[in-house]
Amino acid sequence: MVLNTHIIVIFLDFKIELEDDFMIKFIEKERYYDDSPYTGSCYYYPTYMVKDEKEFFVAGGSKIEVNQSILTYSPLLWDIDAPNLYTMVSELYENDSLVDSQKNTFGFRTIAINKDKGFFLNGRYVPLYGTCNHQDHAGVGVAVPDSVNEYRIKLLKEMGSNAYRCAHGNPNPEILDYCDKYGILVWQDMMFACGMFPADEHYLNSVAEEVKDNVKRLRNHPCIALWNGNNENEISYFGWGWKDRYTPEEDRIYQSNLHKLFYDVIPEAIQAVDETRYYHPTSPVTGYNNIDYNMGDVHFWSVWKGG
Repeated sequence: MVLNTHIIVIFLDFKIELEDDFMIKFIEKERYYDDSPYTGSCYYYPTYMVKDEKEFFVAGGSKIEVNQSILTYSPLLWDIDAPNLYTMVSELYENDSLVDSQKNTFGFRTIAINKDKGFFLNGRYVPLYGTCNHQDHAGVGVAVPDSVNEYRIKLLKEMGSNAYRCAHGNPNPEILDYCDKYGILVWQDMMFACGMFPADEHYLNSVAEEVKDNVKRLRNHPCIALWNGNNENEISYFGWGWKDRYTPEEDRIYQSNLHKLFYDVIPEAIQAVDETRYYHPTSPVTGYNNIDYNMGDVHFWSVWKGG
């Protein structure tokens, strides 16, 4: 997706695999809707803003990749104060018969992270006030009803939060839908926390594919601001005494594995399917036990330890 002040080009890539021969028409339609978080109202414009279609032939047993682009002029931007959303409707026809369709919600926005100046959303400096959130909820465990997830996101918004960290891993998809809807930015963790992991070729290939699959699944959410590689994997090794348990050779192997996984494989996998977001290799990334409040990413355990 290419963004400037007035014109946006949406690039669309699809892969289709069929068992039989088909002549297919693929149609993309984009439309705007405003789903207000406070009134619950939803407005659909009677006509589509833009539309593109392509016809192509797919031989039986083969795969085809379809590339399309849609030009949009001066769209309403997604923002924490005005979370404007759009819907992309993808329709697949065999001759003139609709055989499949899918709707994807997305938004237009820019994000920039500057180590000296902070976080910028659509060119505007935005201080982030957020919370780390595990998916479980009192009384229901991890099988949280949608209504409870929405209640939690609304409550966070009402108390002044504009950021949400999914701790630690991929959340219930509806959580991201509600963050899109209510204008809350998301720090998205990968599936690693508080441990050391192998780095053999089979394992790294498996991780790369899982990362790509999840990033592709989640990347259309405008709320997602950054991808985070792991939670406390480095601080646990270097700051909790784990490193001291191993021989120099074991230490070399563990550090090499850590670097391969979080500084090579995961960012390369993310970059392959999403070039638009910042990647944070580990959290906390600044300081281990000697934490300074001027550092950008710290974990303050004393909040519940009473320090």
